[in-house]
Amino acid sequence: MGRERGRGRVRTAWPRARQAAAAASRVRPACPGAQAASAVAEFFADIALCPLEAARIRLVAQPGYAPGVGGALARLAAEEGVARGLYAGFGPMLFKQVGGAQALDLAPRVALHAWGMDLHA
Repeated sequence: MGRERGRGRVRTAWPRARQAAAAASRVRPACPGAQAASAVAEFFADIALCPLEAARIRLVAQPGYAPGVGGALARLAAEEGVARGLYAGFGPMLFKQVGGAQALDLAPRVALHAWGMDLHA
């Protein structure tokens, strides 16, 4: 009852749904400057986050490794060095975090555009 077929394509009985589907196919890309700024900000945030993640992972994997995060950071840097101990997972973290930040920026734009509310109007 809600859908009827006619001349090779499916037509919906709800014009708003049809309009939303058509709008979703014409999503304009987000501002390239905002996307680039988001990627740069995430890069610098990862520089600060990576040593803390390395210390946290070491503390969870080896419970008696150090009394806290500060001790774990100092011991990691002393034993394995700054580059290898604290920033070993920087590359994978960077790809995960920057991609996630871009997706978090794009998803609301796609949804709003599909509902007929354009951010760039």
